Amino acid sequence: MKELRVAAIIAALVILGTFLFTDVYTDRYDENLEFVVSYDPALADDAEDGRLLILLATDDSKEPRFRIGTSADTQLVFGINVENWKAGETQLVDKSAIGFPLKQLSDVPAGVYYAQALLNRYKDFHLANGKVVSLPPDRGEGQVWH
Repeated sequence: MKELRVAAIIAALVILGTFLFTDVYTDRYDENLEFVVSYDPALADDAEDGRLLILLATDDSKEPRFRIGTSADTQLVFGINVENWKAGETQLVDKSAIGFPLKQLSDVPAGVYYAQALLNRYKDFHLANGKVVSLPPDRGEGQVWH
């Protein structure tokens, strides 16, 4: 069985607009690769809902979020939904996270990666039919953050 070693762990979070960008070194593969993410109370007054993304890139020429796309050289993104996430609490992004273009973190080959965490905040929308949906609101940028 191959193993993976992570030399840097993401320990501070990103709330849309504030991003953490760090090196992750892997010399061997491990199906149990995971990231632990939290955020500082100064970043948000209330608990957050949204999609927590871990973005991995193989070079540091741009932030990983700017390297995700549909071309053959796209980089990696993995995400989980978070609800009522309070400052100081940790979220675990592990093998259960859904990825693109790779399906899961255990598919990430050994190598040096530049990691970034990003929270795409959700807002509750109350529909006329009485249902409530949580979606990322358009803030004038058309949901283009990469």
